[in-house]
Amino acid sequence: MTTYGHLLLSVHQRTPSALHLAVIDRATGKAIAQLNCETDVPGRFLSEVRKAWRKAEAVFGPDNQDAREVVVTLTDRLQLMRLLPDRRYLLYIAVDAHQTSAAQLQKVVSSTLRPAGLLGAA
Repeated sequence: MTTYGHLLLSVHQRTPSALHLAVIDRATGKAIAQLNCETDVPGRFLSEVRKAWRKAEAVFGPDNQDAREVVVTLTDRLQLMRLLPDRRYLLYIAVDAHQTSAAQLQKVVSSTLRPAGLLGAA
């Protein structure tokens, strides 16, 4: 299993309400690692996640070193996109919003990335 596969498994174990986790290549929109916890997610969905990140970059500027995370709250779902330190990959996590708050999810992600050496400056 890859480093990213271990990362997703670790986040999933600490976030029981996880619905989908993926590490997405920013250039292609394809998952290099993913864990589906509900129904199968089509590849085009992950491409849409990449597009959403690009829209956020357009707002903040692609060279803005502070734009490293976007959290979207829907009625039943909370989605987090985090730019990994190499700036090549995005971490995407969707959870049940009734069971996990944004603060809880961000804490799990940060505490999981740190030991994996993936919490550097994005």
